[in-house]
Amino acid sequence: MSGGEPSDAQKLQLVIRNAVQKTIELVISSRITNHLPPTPTGSPNRWFNVESIELPAVRMQLDGWKQQMSAPLQLDLFIDSSDAPGLREAVCAQGHEPSLVLLESWLLQYDPSGVSSEKIVWPGFYKRFMVLLRSVVAFLRLMPAHRFASALAKQRGAPVLGYRISVAGGLPDDSSPLGFPASPPPLQRSFHPPDNHHGKLHISVAYRSAEQYRYGSVTQPTPLWSGPPLAGQLIPDYEPFDPSRFRSRSEGRPP
Repeated sequence: MSGGEPSDAQKLQLVIRNAVQKTIELVISSRITNHLPPTPTGSPNRWFNVESIELPAVRMQLDGWKQQMSAPLQLDLFIDSSDAPGLREAVCAQGHEPSLVLLESWLLQYDPSGVSSEKIVWPGFYKRFMVLLRSVVAFLRLMPAHRFASALAKQRGAPVLGYRISVAGGLPDDSSPLGFPASPPPLQRSFHPPDNHHGKLHISVAYRSAEQYRYGSVTQPTPLWSGPPLAGQLIPDYEPFDPSRFRSRSEGRPP
């Protein structure tokens, strides 16, 4: 290693860290519109050829996880129905569910393999992570909560979805209990890990079914393709990944 160029092990950690950060930001951006600045500042994040807006507050909440990247990371999205009883009907909340009704629960975990990263073929390795992030972007629009969040966003003064990030073995960003039921939402989806040899990045989500939403209780039903655009745009012109352009700083930038 010369001229301050990061090692293969550092490059691997950088790819994993940015894949997790970007997934969390894509989910939050697509569900909670008040986290999106009206005019993005600085250059948009283009890791994995998926253009998105960086959320500094979210990245700060991930600082603890960056020190133990193999720890499971959980992102819960919920709606507060305490001041709007009609919202409980809109999401078919049951009697045992608290006023904070869980809509989606994302779980991300990196399982290191211990295999040396020196022989990674970086262009192909990076491209597999591109496929993973594009799969997440596509599925986010198909999930029932996307239509629900879009309907809420059309109403002036309507509540927005809340979120909480938790790291296994550590305190969440807000240590007060939320009282979610022990059982997760009924539907589940797992995304295939992009690499099995140098560690596995597992991403899965448990979510409420479309039958559990009553869109008429919020506003008039809207087609799935209406509403605000998803905060994650695919970059059409793929440029081959060049690992020599990695930076050794904590966040780094893709080529």
